[in-house]
Amino acid sequence: MLKADNFRPKDILLTSLREILQTSSPLSNKGFEYVYEAIKDGVHFNSISGGTDINGCFGIGNPMLPVYTGELQAAGLRMKIKT
Repeated sequence: MLKADNFRPKDILLTSLREILQTSSPLSNKGFEYVYEAIKDGVHFNSISGGTDINGCFGIGNPMLPVYTGELQAAGLRMKIKT
């Protein structure tokens, strides 16, 4: 929606923003590109995948690992998942 409206939060000065989390399935490649181009370059952006029924996340972000477009970043602590 922000991308469709050509909204560029980067122009508002988001210097203190360090991380953005997006939930459900991984965001599309164009969505990832929008975040880094229009919101903030270098922000730690990660898609997380949940288990609201267990009040936790199976896939989650890790600021010590690289972020890849269209992928969940890492398994949540102590989550036994198959990739």
